[in-house]
Amino acid sequence: MATEYVLRMGDGKRVFMTKDKIKEEAIAGAGNAVDYGLVPDLSGDEIDKIIEICTMPGKSVSVEFGMEVPVTHDIGTIRLTATRATAASVSRPAASSV
Repeated sequence: MATEYVLRMGDGKRVFMTKDKIKEEAIAGAGNAVDYGLVPDLSGDEIDKIIEICTMPGKSVSVEFGMEVPVTHDIGTIRLTATRATAASVSRPAASSV
């Protein structure tokens, strides 16, 4: 039986994939980037690097300094949205002393 690796999807869902399935997904994702993002296709070495990163045993993995790229923009938990109503209630004293 092939070894399965634990990965997380963009929504945080845990999935288990074999190395072959990870490679298939990486190639498909790179193909989508070529089609929709108009970026050059990844080389075989670049696909292999993605697979190496995804199959590292640690929970926190990274790439070499200078090779970082943003892959998502999940800031929902730290976003503060202010409206005139909330801004006014924050800056106004709770009670007036007359």
